[in-house]
Amino acid sequence: MDVRDSDATQEQHGDDVRTRWLEPGQIVLDRYIVDKQVSSGAHGAVFRGHTRVTLRPVALKVEHRDNSETDHARFAQEALILAKIVDRNVVKVLDAGMLEDGGALLVMELLEGPTLRAMIERRCGWLPWREAVRLNVGVLRGVAAAHRAGVIHRDIKPSNVVVVYEGSEQVAKVIDFGVAKHDSDSGFVALTVAGEVLGTLNYMAPEQLTGDPAQNVSDIYAIGVTLYECLTGALPYSGKGMRAAMAKVCGTPPAPMHPPVGAELWPARLSALVLQALHPDPTQRPPSADALADELEACLGESADVDAARARELVIPKGTSVEFVAMALPAGSLSSAAELEFIVHLLRGTARPFIVGPDAVGALLLRGGTGESASVVDAIVRAFRQRYGEIVVARERLEAGDSQWSERSVSDAAGRLAKRLSVPPPPPAQTSR
Repeated sequence: MDVRDSDATQEQHGDDVRTRWLEPGQIVLDRYIVDKQVSSGAHGAVFRGHTRVTLRPVALKVEHRDNSETDHARFAQEALILAKIVDRNVVKVLDAGMLEDGGALLVMELLEGPTLRAMIERRCGWLPWREAVRLNVGVLRGVAAAHRAGVIHRDIKPSNVVVVYEGSEQVAKVIDFGVAKHDSDSGFVALTVAGEVLGTLNYMAPEQLTGDPAQNVSDIYAIGVTLYECLTGALPYSGKGMRAAMAKVCGTPPAPMHPPVGAELWPARLSALVLQALHPDPTQRPPSADALADELEACLGESADVDAARARELVIPKGTSVEFVAMALPAGSLSSAAELEFIVHLLRGTARPFIVGPDAVGALLLRGGTGESASVVDAIVRAFRQRYGEIVVARERLEAGDSQWSERSVSDAAGRLAKRLSVPPPPPAQTSR
């Protein structure tokens, strides 16, 4: 299990009636000594501990006191499920048993590293594309091993992946099989009621949202969402809760994938593979986790096809107008990680950022009428001026008319705005190496 320090102390848990507390120094299952609590989840808490004889560090996962009978059964069966899966990309179960008060206890390998969710948040909301691909290939390999064992995870998401180092190599480990589904003929008790929805809304496949049984490709969909988020810093569907869920169920295409400000352009095939994993029709997704992992690994050796990527990444439909604003920033602003983080977070969900020049950034709005877009642009400019002072600003409205605007057209507009700002235009895009 993963180690994430908790602020809770033993003196503070007096009012916590849910958590089944293990005290430091307590001996459990006659073989393990408790060190401290490190995290808590919906159905259990995790404590750091070690073996009595060899002093090997372990994670002790104990269920909450108020778990339902079904939750208790799922918790107890997680050890049996994990025992069936042997793979470097899946957390290992070492032991299991029952506490004196009847609570289930799992003994897991101790994973000392951040979750993928924590990594994304610490890196301005996204990861370099090669790192994102390598980590998600590891997740796919772990999930493939689970599928071969007859197990569907059903809750793949960045917070259920822990990244550890084995030597100098980053290794992604899939954790939390608490709501996993297993083959009916594998000797496990069936715990899912027909039509029951289990998982995390933003990462669930359309078939899960409609109450249909989860399939292997449902996990592939969740990994597609995870990789999309790692690459772009955003989820495939805007909105929260049921609004995004209904978009999936209705077959609405996900938002186009665009590299964030400061990110290297990735191969066009990578976007195509992610979008294939997000196909609303399960039969149109990659046939297996291993198959998708193989395709993604092949992308690591490819260069970005700049012209093809630009033509496919962004198409503004005919009859649509878009607002484009460019701002000249103080020298060196775009070489600062802190400033890039500010820009990404300011524009996220509102506008697509562009590099307009060495020290100039642009924002392209694709939503809203003329008045609404102008108001949003005014707000963006105010925010930039509050941070950078009296900056030079240039604006342009692109009218698609009877034809479509491709990203090349938008890049041409960026060049025009750069001239109006009196800054060097952006250099020609370079292929990645």
